[in-house]
Amino acid sequence: MNISHSSTNVGCFGGQTGSITISVSGGTGSYNFSWTGPNGFSSSNQNISNLFAGTYSVIVSDANNCTEVATVVISEPSQIQATSNVTNISCFNGSNGSIDITTSGGTGGYTFAWTGPNGYTNSSEDILSLVYGTYNLTILDNANCQSNFQFFVSQPTLLTASINILNPIACNGGAAVIEVVASGGTPNYIGTGPVSGLTAGTHTYTITDGNNCTASASITLTEPDALVVSTSQT
Repeated sequence: MNISHSSTNVGCFGGQTGSITISVSGGTGSYNFSWTGPNGFSSSNQNISNLFAGTYSVIVSDANNCTEVATVVISEPSQIQATSNVTNISCFNGSNGSIDITTSGGTGGYTFAWTGPNGYTNSSEDILSLVYGTYNLTILDNANCQSNFQFFVSQPTLLTASINILNPIACNGGAAVIEVVASGGTPNYIGTGPVSGLTAGTHTYTITDGNNCTASASITLTEPDALVVSTSQT
Protein backbone atom coordinates (compact mmCIF):
# COMPACT_ATOMS: atom_id res chain seq x y z
CA MET A 1 0.00 0.00 0.00
CA ASN A 2 1.00 3.57 -0.60
CA ILE A 3 -0.21 6.46 1.56
CA SER A 4 -0.10 10.08 0.43
CA HIS A 5 -1.34 12.99 2.47
CA SER A 6 -1.97 16.72 2.53
CA SER A 7 -2.35 18.80 5.65
CA THR A 8 -3.41 22.22 6.89
CA ASN A 9 -1.48 23.64 9.82
CA VAL A 10 -3.07 25.41 12.79
CA GLY A 11 -3.59 29.09 11.98
CA CYS A 12 -3.10 30.59 15.45
CA PHE A 13 -1.16 29.47 18.50
CA GLY A 14 -3.27 27.13 20.64
CA GLY A 15 -5.92 26.82 17.94
CA GLN A 16 -7.70 23.70 16.76
CA THR A 17 -7.92 24.29 13.02
CA GLY A 18 -5.48 21.73 11.62
CA SER A 19 -6.56 18.97 9.26
CA ILE A 20 -5.09 15.94 7.45
CA THR A 21 -6.40 14.30 4.28
CA ILE A 22 -4.92 10.97 3.13
CA SER A 23 -5.17 8.91 -0.01
CA VAL A 24 -4.39 5.17 -0.13
CA SER A 25 -3.58 3.02 -3.13
CA GLY A 26 -2.67 -0.63 -3.51
CA GLY A 27 -3.40 -3.39 -1.08
CA THR A 28 -6.53 -5.48 -1.13
CA GLY A 29 -10.15 -4.49 -0.66
CA SER A 30 -11.36 -1.75 1.68
CA TYR A 31 -9.17 0.06 4.17
CA ASN A 32 -9.38 0.62 7.91
CA PHE A 33 -7.79 3.61 9.62
CA SER A 34 -6.47 4.01 13.15
CA TRP A 35 -5.25 7.50 14.07
CA THR A 36 -3.42 8.55 17.24
CA GLY A 37 -2.21 12.00 18.22
CA PRO A 38 -1.58 14.50 21.04
CA ASN A 39 -3.62 14.58 24.23
CA GLY A 40 -5.04 11.09 23.71
CA PHE A 41 -6.42 11.84 20.25
CA SER A 42 -7.77 8.86 18.29
CA SER A 43 -9.98 8.43 15.24
CA SER A 44 -11.02 5.75 12.76
CA ASN A 45 -11.86 8.22 10.00
CA GLN A 46 -9.82 8.42 6.83
CA ASN A 47 -9.50 12.20 7.08
CA ILE A 48 -9.28 14.12 10.34
CA SER A 49 -9.91 17.77 11.20
CA ASN A 50 -10.20 20.21 14.13
CA LEU A 51 -6.67 19.29 15.12
CA PHE A 52 -4.29 20.87 17.59
CA ALA A 53 -0.61 21.16 16.72
CA GLY A 54 1.38 17.97 17.18
CA THR A 55 2.38 14.68 15.60
CA TYR A 56 -0.35 12.40 14.22
CA SER A 57 0.17 8.79 13.15
CA VAL A 58 -2.17 6.58 11.14
CA ILE A 59 -2.11 2.82 10.67
CA VAL A 60 -3.89 1.76 7.48
CA SER A 61 -4.90 -1.90 7.15
CA ASP A 62 -6.47 -3.65 4.15
CA ALA A 63 -8.73 -6.69 3.83
CA ASN A 64 -5.75 -9.02 4.19
CA ASN A 65 -4.66 -7.21 7.35
CA CYS A 66 -1.61 -5.80 5.64
CA THR A 67 -0.61 -2.50 7.23
CA GLU A 68 1.15 0.71 6.35
CA VAL A 69 2.01 3.57 8.72
CA ALA A 70 2.21 7.31 8.00
CA THR A 71 3.13 10.18 10.29
CA VAL A 72 2.10 13.81 9.79
CA VAL A 73 3.22 16.84 11.83
CA ILE A 74 0.75 19.70 12.26
CA SER A 75 2.51 22.93 13.17
CA GLU A 76 1.34 26.26 14.56
CA PRO A 77 2.81 29.76 14.76
CA SER A 78 4.44 30.82 18.01
CA GLN A 79 2.36 32.72 20.54
CA ILE A 80 2.19 36.49 20.18
CA GLN A 81 4.24 37.97 23.00
CA ALA A 82 4.53 41.53 24.29
CA THR A 83 7.36 42.46 26.62
CA SER A 84 6.92 45.83 28.26
CA ASN A 85 8.84 48.67 29.84
CA VAL A 86 6.38 50.65 31.97
CA THR A 87 7.33 54.12 33.18
CA ASN A 88 5.19 55.09 36.15
CA ILE A 89 3.92 58.60 36.87
CA SER A 90 6.36 60.86 38.70
CA CYS A 91 3.93 63.00 40.70
CA PHE A 92 0.45 62.36 42.04
CA ASN A 93 -2.24 63.08 39.44
CA GLY A 94 0.38 63.57 36.73
CA SER A 95 0.28 62.38 33.11
CA ASN A 96 3.83 61.42 32.22
CA GLY A 97 3.45 57.63 32.31
CA SER A 98 4.40 55.51 29.31
CA ILE A 99 4.34 51.90 28.10
CA ASP A 100 6.97 50.73 25.61
CA ILE A 101 6.16 47.40 23.94
CA THR A 102 8.35 44.90 22.07
CA THR A 103 6.21 42.43 20.11
CA SER A 104 7.24 38.99 18.87
CA GLY A 105 5.69 35.70 17.77
CA GLY A 106 2.67 35.10 15.61
CA THR A 107 3.00 35.82 11.90
CA GLY A 108 4.03 39.49 12.03
CA GLY A 109 2.22 42.48 10.59
CA TYR A 110 0.88 43.46 14.00
CA THR A 111 -1.91 45.90 14.75
CA PHE A 112 -2.52 47.33 18.21
CA ALA A 113 -5.66 48.39 20.06
CA TRP A 114 -5.25 50.06 23.46
CA THR A 115 -7.94 51.03 25.94
CA GLY A 116 -7.48 52.73 29.28
CA PRO A 117 -8.87 55.14 31.88
CA ASN A 118 -11.34 57.87 30.97
CA GLY A 119 -12.16 56.39 27.56
CA TYR A 120 -8.53 56.27 26.44
CA THR A 121 -7.83 54.57 23.06
CA ASN A 122 -4.71 54.32 20.91
CA SER A 123 -3.51 52.24 17.95
CA SER A 124 0.25 52.75 18.37
CA GLU A 125 2.62 50.09 19.63
CA ASP A 126 4.06 52.41 22.31
CA ILE A 127 1.95 54.91 24.24
CA LEU A 128 2.91 58.10 26.08
CA SER A 129 1.49 60.83 28.34
CA LEU A 130 -0.48 58.34 30.42
CA VAL A 131 -2.43 58.93 33.59
CA TYR A 132 -2.70 56.52 36.50
CA GLY A 133 -4.65 53.32 35.82
CA THR A 134 -4.99 50.02 33.97
CA TYR A 135 -4.32 49.77 30.24
CA ASN A 136 -5.51 46.84 28.11
CA LEU A 137 -3.84 45.88 24.82
CA THR A 138 -5.11 43.63 22.04
CA ILE A 139 -2.55 42.61 19.39
CA LEU A 140 -3.57 41.07 16.05
CA ASP A 141 -1.13 39.60 13.53
CA ASN A 142 -1.64 39.32 9.78
CA ALA A 143 -3.32 35.92 10.25
CA ASN A 144 -5.85 37.66 12.51
CA CYS A 145 -4.54 35.78 15.54
CA GLN A 146 -5.11 37.66 18.78
CA SER A 147 -3.38 38.04 22.13
CA ASN A 148 -4.52 40.21 25.03
CA PHE A 149 -2.36 41.93 27.63
CA GLN A 150 -2.89 44.19 30.63
CA PHE A 151 -0.53 46.75 32.14
CA PHE A 152 -0.75 49.04 35.16
CA VAL A 153 0.68 52.55 35.41
CA SER A 154 1.10 53.55 39.05
CA GLN A 155 1.64 56.88 40.75
CA PRO A 156 3.03 57.98 44.13
CA THR A 157 0.73 59.23 46.85
CA LEU A 158 0.11 62.96 47.13
CA LEU A 159 3.15 64.87 48.41
CA THR A 160 2.20 67.16 51.29
CA ALA A 161 4.11 69.58 53.48
CA SER A 162 3.22 70.48 57.04
CA ILE A 163 4.81 72.69 59.69
CA ASN A 164 5.14 72.03 63.40
CA ILE A 165 6.10 74.72 65.90
CA LEU A 166 8.90 73.41 68.09
CA ASN A 167 9.50 76.62 70.06
CA PRO A 168 7.06 79.53 69.75
CA ILE A 169 8.12 83.16 70.05
CA ALA A 170 8.30 83.72 73.77
CA CYS A 171 8.98 87.45 73.91
CA ASN A 172 8.22 90.40 71.70
CA GLY A 173 10.98 90.63 69.10
CA GLY A 174 12.06 87.07 69.75
CA ALA A 175 12.38 84.12 67.38
CA ALA A 176 10.69 80.76 66.91
CA VAL A 177 11.88 77.32 65.86
CA ILE A 178 9.72 75.27 63.50
CA GLU A 179 10.00 71.92 61.74
CA VAL A 180 9.02 71.34 58.09
CA VAL A 181 7.67 67.81 57.57
CA ALA A 182 7.02 65.92 54.31
CA SER A 183 4.70 62.98 53.72
CA GLY A 184 3.71 61.03 50.62
CA GLY A 185 5.47 61.46 47.32
CA THR A 186 8.79 59.74 46.77
CA PRO A 187 11.74 59.99 49.21
CA ASN A 188 14.27 61.50 49.58
CA TYR A 189 13.06 65.00 50.44
CA ILE A 190 14.70 68.40 50.13
CA GLY A 191 13.59 71.30 52.32
CA THR A 192 12.52 69.42 55.44
CA GLY A 193 13.79 69.66 59.00
CA PRO A 194 14.05 72.34 61.68
CA VAL A 195 14.25 76.05 60.89
CA SER A 196 15.28 78.52 63.57
CA GLY A 197 15.49 82.27 64.00
CA LEU A 198 12.01 83.01 62.66
CA THR A 199 10.39 86.29 63.60
CA ALA A 200 6.69 87.08 63.71
CA GLY A 201 4.89 86.97 60.37
CA THR A 202 3.94 84.52 57.66
CA HIS A 203 6.56 82.08 56.42
CA THR A 204 6.15 79.74 53.41
CA TYR A 205 8.28 76.68 52.70
CA THR A 206 8.43 74.44 49.63
CA ILE A 207 9.65 70.86 49.75
CA THR A 208 10.86 68.73 46.83
CA ASP A 209 10.78 64.93 46.68
CA GLY A 210 12.92 62.40 44.83
CA ASN A 211 10.88 62.77 41.63
CA ASN A 212 11.18 66.58 41.71
CA CYS A 213 7.55 66.97 42.81
CA THR A 214 6.89 69.95 45.07
CA ALA A 215 4.50 70.94 47.85
CA SER A 216 4.26 74.06 50.00
CA ALA A 217 3.03 74.97 53.45
CA SER A 218 2.72 78.29 55.27
CA ILE A 219 2.59 79.29 58.90
CA THR A 220 1.89 82.59 60.60
CA LEU A 221 3.92 83.19 63.73
CA THR A 222 2.75 85.61 66.37
CA GLU A 223 4.58 87.23 69.22
CA PRO A 224 3.47 88.66 72.55
CA ASP A 225 2.94 92.37 72.87
CA ALA A 226 5.94 94.36 73.97
CA LEU A 227 6.45 94.41 77.69
CA VAL A 228 5.79 97.95 78.96
CA VAL A 229 7.12 99.10 82.30
CA SER A 230 5.63 102.24 83.76
CA THR A 231 6.76 104.07 86.87
CA SER A 232 5.20 106.65 89.08
CA GLN A 233 6.87 109.06 91.47
CA THR A 234 5.39 110.29 94.70
